[in-house]
Amino acid sequence: MKKLIVIAIILVVLGLSLSGCFGPPKNSAGPKIAMTILPKEGDWSEDNYKQAVRLSKEGGASLANVAYQWGKLEHSYGDYSWADPDYDLSIYQEGRIKASVTIPVIDGEELGLVPLDIAGQTFDEQFIRRFENFTYKFLKRYHKNIDYLWIGSSVDNYLTQNPKETAGFSALLNRIQRLVHAAYPKISVGTIVAYQDAKSNNQLGLVNELAANVDIMGFSFYQTRGKRVFRGNASEAVKNLEEIIALNSAERIAIVETGWNTNPVAGGSKQLQRQYVKQLFKFLKSNEGRVEFLGFFALHDMPKSLVNEQVSHITGNLAEQAVLNNFMNSYGLFDVRGRAKPAWHEWLKQIKAYK
Repeated sequence: MKKLIVIAIILVVLGLSLSGCFGPPKNSAGPKIAMTILPKEGDWSEDNYKQAVRLSKEGGASLANVAYQWGKLEHSYGDYSWADPDYDLSIYQEGRIKASVTIPVIDGEELGLVPLDIAGQTFDEQFIRRFENFTYKFLKRYHKNIDYLWIGSSVDNYLTQNPKETAGFSALLNRIQRLVHAAYPKISVGTIVAYQDAKSNNQLGLVNELAANVDIMGFSFYQTRGKRVFRGNASEAVKNLEEIIALNSAERIAIVETGWNTNPVAGGSKQLQRQYVKQLFKFLKSNEGRVEFLGFFALHDMPKSLVNEQVSHITGNLAEQAVLNNFMNSYGLFDVRGRAKPAWHEWLKQIKAYK
């Protein structure tokens, strides 16, 4: 099975509430570990996928980060296609791992895919009601396998360019939070901000505004320059993660996605990735009361064919495609053939000490 949506958040990086006594309780058992479970060779066949889940569990993951476009699951009103989440979540259930699901109604600088019959609408009452209906059906089918539901990915990028839509999106978050609390109160509702972009665009106030309408604020973070080249070192990156904690007023925080590329052309290396893993666990230990979970991108590198397919959707410029290809193809703790990088061995060492 070819899976494209699992890399939705990383593509956003390229393009680019306080619930009181209500809703799910604040996690008190220390930060959880999430993994974007890209299997070896980009092969989602059942045995290969299950092996990737086992490796993630070996690495201490209790959550799998996965994303689905609304318009791929609901083509038009009442016309649903549940094949992908049926497949993913059944494998996660068998592997005894819960899902952290993103529905990117905002997908970086653009809107995500929506059902064809409401294409072009944005956060008006009809849009919100339709999304409420979809969310209820989605969770009715999968609620036993989901711990977190994220509405939107790197939403600050779109809202910075379209500030008049912030109120409508906030209303959507609030309505979904209320719906989920009433029907499935163990599931936490959040939204995801790209921290480096929010900071550079002076949009940290937006973070606090959105936090008032969700249970938990999520952040993606990559130590990059111009979004396509890594810069600095692991210690500098962790200082930025600490800044997220210091500047954010939300009671519950998750680093939904972070990672480090190992391609030297993109400013990465295997040694830098290993150092980043080591520093991440130091960060977790020092912020156990503030960080609810940390998600790593990714288990395996993506195969070139999958990267090329994604890049071709972003730009037709061949030079730009080459830059993007270098940036996207080397995030895994394993290479595409399943060979462990030094960071994986460091990861196992750190997770053993962390537990």
